[in-house]
Amino acid sequence: MTRMCSKRRDAGYKKFISFSGGNAGISLAYVASQMNIPCHIIVPSFVSERITNRMKSLGAVVETAPDSRQAQLEAIRLADSSPEYSLIHPYDDEDLWDGYSTIIDEIKKQLNGKIPSCLLLSVGGGGMLLGFMTGLKRHGWEDIPIIAVETFGAHCLNKSIIAGKSVDNVMTSIAKTLGAPSVAPKVLENLPNFRVISEVQPDSAAIEACLKFSDDHAFCVEPSCGVTLSVIYEGLLPGIMERNGFELLPDRPVVVLVCGGQDASVKILKEYAEKLNVPIQ
Repeated sequence: MTRMCSKRRDAGYKKFISFSGGNAGISLAYVASQMNIPCHIIVPSFVSERITNRMKSLGAVVETAPDSRQAQLEAIRLADSSPEYSLIHPYDDEDLWDGYSTIIDEIKKQLNGKIPSCLLLSVGGGGMLLGFMTGLKRHGWEDIPIIAVETFGAHCLNKSIIAGKSVDNVMTSIAKTLGAPSVAPKVLENLPNFRVISEVQPDSAAIEACLKFSDDHAFCVEPSCGVTLSVIYEGLLPGIMERNGFELLPDRPVVVLVCGGQDASVKILKEYAEKLNVPIQ
């Protein structure tokens, strides 16, 4: 986000406009405040008050639209209303992907010469996934499987892969920050060049994984992250790899992207667990 906003600022833009289901908007609000540049963020109605208040506390003007697609269209309309305004896309921008790609640089450095068996991450609009693709290509790691995980009700990537074209998402999942209107077109374009495995898990599995991770690491993560962790906690990874023609090798580590998110607390997780009848240890 900082990379993208710095380029827009240096190009002379005076205001940032975006749409967001949560964390990208908070990130933009923070970066804009550090640059002393005003920003206006359109959020879909399912975004929690906790998230919108966080954006506002960082100085952003926040407006609500009925759904993700309407939030996107309103942000584009507003950005087009002045040559001094720049649309800061939450996931579909090459500068953003380049920034995310450095995570792969860090992973390679930390592994000290080892090559991962696979990479696991959650997918909303696909910005992080495109960053991973960019980084993998830079290091010649295109053959490493990427397990791209979504919750049912936020699974626009999975539906798009099945349909063979971009499919809009009607958000019904509790993993609100995965609630992009659709996956970035570049994701579908890049799929033939990488080993992407799409997996979808229920909200209950995401919450159960959040609770287990909290117990194990004293760290709260959102359901948007928990859905990826559920693949590990439920022991699904070996089967997923085998079904797709891959294997887990003992000398090649599994790498899981754990991004906590802002809409997580013990209280929130327990409320979700009670709603979904997930046992609390």
